[in-house]
Amino acid sequence: MTSGEKTMIEDEDIKRIQEKMEECLTNLRKLTPKVAEARQAKKFILDQRKALLAKYQSEYLAKGESVAAATIMARGNPVYAKENQLLEEAYKEAEVNIVEWEYNNTKLDSCRSMLAMARQTLGL
Repeated sequence: MTSGEKTMIEDEDIKRIQEKMEECLTNLRKLTPKVAEARQAKKFILDQRKALLAKYQSEYLAKGESVAAATIMARGNPVYAKENQLLEEAYKEAEVNIVEWEYNNTKLDSCRSMLAMARQTLGL
């Protein structure tokens, strides 16, 4: 392509961009409540994990173990590990929702830019 040639923008190209934008907007609308919950859950889960560890540490501290030893023993407790795993899975789910939200926002921004470039090319 020489410097004098222009890339042709077809109506179909603009329609595809607009369809992608609509898809992103639909996804963002669906994700909005999930993201709100996910942001709240992430903070809450971190506190829950600390409380869970303290709960299992207290058993060993009551038996006279040091804090370091109680921490190690609590983390080695299979019941603690199971409960902690559930919290980790909830945290992961929250992260997935937030990443999906960010992905759709980025995709929407890209579509907006492509649409603006197409309009500029067409002189609209």
